[in-house]
Amino acid sequence: MKRSVLVALALVVLLGVVAAPPAEAQSSIRVTAIRANPEPFKTGNNVAFSATVKNTGAAATNAGTTYIDIFKADTWLAADRLFHAEQPVAALAAGATRTVAFASRWRVPAGHDRFWVRVVVVDPPNEFGEAKSVVFIASCSYARQPKLMVIPNVNLQQIKQQ
Repeated sequence: MKRSVLVALALVVLLGVVAAPPAEAQSSIRVTAIRANPEPFKTGNNVAFSATVKNTGAAATNAGTTYIDIFKADTWLAADRLFHAEQPVAALAAGATRTVAFASRWRVPAGHDRFWVRVVVVDPPNEFGEAKSVVFIASCSYARQPKLMVIPNVNLQQIKQQ
């Protein structure tokens, strides 16, 4: 009796291992560049982003999704996220490179001078590819001209005599 239970248990374990789905792999897609337009940008601009992605693997990838997130700090916390967008990316042949332009535009908020941008690609059933992060610094703009300081004409001879 004990032997039949042991055989049945071994059979269940064996079938569970055989029927288990294959483990997910790390994606071979790498984000090689992130661009903003306009660059530099300032508060109030609507900025379009694009990313260059490359398949560094020896086989074609599946179609996937490219994600962009913009943060007000380098913590990568959801509480610091200012913008999120997704854009499909078609399958990539081995070694192929493609530029992905995000359809959603980001309106630059006031009160921050630096923004951390992170782009990553997922090609199911693989996990995330290698992300790229960059820091963009917003340019300053002034609504009026600063006042100029006027220096009166000075006679150098008088200064030397004093």
